[in-house]
Amino acid sequence: ARPELNGRLGQVLRLVKESGRYKVALEGEVGDTSLSLREENLEALPTYGEALARSALDARLRVPCPVLDASSSSPSSSSRTSPSGLRTVHILGATAWELGLQYAAFREDAALRPGDAVVLSGLSARPELNGARGVAVRWFPEKGRWKVELESHTCEAGLALKPENMQPLPVYRCEGFQGPWLQDGDWHCVRGCKVYGPDGEMVEDIEVLGADAFAMTLEGQSLEARLEADGQRLLWSDGDTWVRPPLHEQALVQVVLVGPELPDEYPEGELRFLGAWPEPGVAVACFRGRYEAFMASPGFVRAELAVLAHPALCLGGVSPGLFEWAPALCALAGGGRAGGDADPRAPELCVCLGAEPYAEGEWLGDGLYDPQVLRAFGFEILAPVARSSLGSRAPEHPTCGWHLWASSLAFRWPPGAQLGSEEDWLWRGYFNARRTRGELPRLRFRPAAPELRPPALAELEARRATREAGGDEEDA
Repeated sequence: ARPELNGRLGQVLRLVKESGRYKVALEGEVGDTSLSLREENLEALPTYGEALARSALDARLRVPCPVLDASSSSPSSSSRTSPSGLRTVHILGATAWELGLQYAAFREDAALRPGDAVVLSGLSARPELNGARGVAVRWFPEKGRWKVELESHTCEAGLALKPENMQPLPVYRCEGFQGPWLQDGDWHCVRGCKVYGPDGEMVEDIEVLGADAFAMTLEGQSLEARLEADGQRLLWSDGDTWVRPPLHEQALVQVVLVGPELPDEYPEGELRFLGAWPEPGVAVACFRGRYEAFMASPGFVRAELAVLAHPALCLGGVSPGLFEWAPALCALAGGGRAGGDADPRAPELCVCLGAEPYAEGEWLGDGLYDPQVLRAFGFEILAPVARSSLGSRAPEHPTCGWHLWASSLAFRWPPGAQLGSEEDWLWRGYFNARRTRGELPRLRFRPAAPELRPPALAELEARRATREAGGDEEDA
């Protein structure tokens, strides 16, 4: 009866025993839009569905804020954002399996633009405002705060809030002339009865003339705007035209899956967006090929965060497998340019999610040694390796049946450091990794790491000792 809802995400609120149906709240909808659905119309998401995104965010949060702020580039005129926020995320080593994961967690750290809808949270001085909705108007870099206008508190002239006290709200669809528009590359947003300019300096009231038209006064001139029938262009009375940005540009976060093992339906060497992703505020694209090829392609977009899904770098440090990842590592460092200068389009921050070749609750596996390989190539470790509580065992994964995302660390190429030629960089890193191979793991013997020992292992050992003690008493 509602085929347009197939593929949408939601949360089960409760089971209504009288009808035998589940009350489900759709993600991205405002107000009471819950549905009453039968069990056969629902499909449970896997427990590891958002583990990759959550593990990557956990590593990013362990990086000191001044480091992220210093590495953030100035926002472009088409998307003015506060520093340290996410706009684009690259997932390296992706396969068809990563297409079935959830990436909505990245929205929690999304970069804001003027006109974005937000909800307030974590306010201790004004707790009565927690949960209130508003609009991000303008970013003040000297104060490190956003000017926010609230929807329901008309007495508030405007608040100056830190980014951590605001959560961006995804918009599932734009009705009429509401939402973002592009004017010669500049970003404008119509939100309610206001128009927000690209830098937040221009905020104008509008008079709604109908479902497809409004008027406003700009510098003493009265202007009218009318929406075309297809909803993609806004025609102004002075001859100007605004156009709708593509769906992926309207998203809070763009996630690009990069890997040669992606399905053949995606053309090799070409960036292809997947259309309407079921998670509001998230756009997902695929690039079937290696990361160094993606970085050289015309569709490349710089990322604030690049994630190595499960590279097992340490085993590559003493085996030919390293050469499979080395070109991608060189690209992450900004290599491949003439003169050895680092490419400014390299990601601001990289996260390595290590895999564990044993069952859950045992020793941390090969991810413990990834920092040694990364340092051998000259990378700077910003957040040391730590066990991830979000790791999951996924036997159905096509290339890695291990305990995925068992550990995480954050790293980057040191600002201003020279790479030299790619071949020299690769062999120098390989030589340094070989020098430390005494510290790298063999296939079966690993040095103990008590500080990373999971509590679950201690509990298992205690239970086993209790059982063995009980058995000895019975034997006696």
